[in-house]
Amino acid sequence: MSGRLYRGLLWALLLLIVLFVCVPIVFVVVTSFNAKGIYLVRTGYQLSLHWYQSLPPAFLSSFKVSLIVATASAAIALVPGIAAAFIIVRSEVPGKAILTNLFLSPLILPLIVLGVSYYRYFLIAFDATGVSLLDSYWGLILAHAGFTWAYVVRAVIAGLQHFDPHLEEAAADLGAGRLYTTLRVTLPTIRPAIVAGAIFAFMISFDDVPVSLFLYGTETLPLPIQLMNYMSDTIDPYITAMSSVTVFFSIALMFIVERTVGLRRLVGLPERIT
Repeated sequence: MSGRLYRGLLWALLLLIVLFVCVPIVFVVVTSFNAKGIYLVRTGYQLSLHWYQSLPPAFLSSFKVSLIVATASAAIALVPGIAAAFIIVRSEVPGKAILTNLFLSPLILPLIVLGVSYYRYFLIAFDATGVSLLDSYWGLILAHAGFTWAYVVRAVIAGLQHFDPHLEEAAADLGAGRLYTTLRVTLPTIRPAIVAGAIFAFMISFDDVPVSLFLYGTETLPLPIQLMNYMSDTIDPYITAMSSVTVFFSIALMFIVERTVGLRRLVGLPERIT
């Protein structure tokens, strides 16, 4: 009985956690299809696509900005992130512990501090070179790549730590060089970890507010900042509709990952649990 009670309590706790996480998201999605507004109890419910069909163009423009910045920053973060992970796991350079903490510091530093730092750095760079990175795509992309690469580093470290070194030894025995082995054996084997790091980098960049808050401009306004500014003036179903679009976008992204890599492999779980 004690074992059954323990499992029952665990399942109850799991259910409460799922409800705590999912109910607000479900509420946002449900209200986005309500033609009568966001107050379900007060106004009732009428299924409609009105709020989606009449989304403000500024929302769609900001979605495009976030998509471009997140994609580009994640792509840029991959190369230094993978290289840093190899340095941490494979090398014996002096000060390795310091380097590890430095590479992973964006995971623990407050992002608002990084936002202020990038803002000041871009001002100094403008004074020195005359090139302005504020209110520009490149400024947002470089700033986002500068902190999202830590997620690539962390994911690839996990992949390398679970990598079977005998695969590289077998390739070396067959005459493969170090570079060839890395490109054709090691990297393909840890591909799920690389994909995981890229996805984490993309989503963190796409949802970022603290760093973008200091760097955006009229032509480079990310979606989270746009929604925050819009909500400061009014709250209407356009907010829930645009939020639901991001939810559907995330679900579509996870579906693509499942079809290409597999979510279980992505998080390091076996294909089947026996």
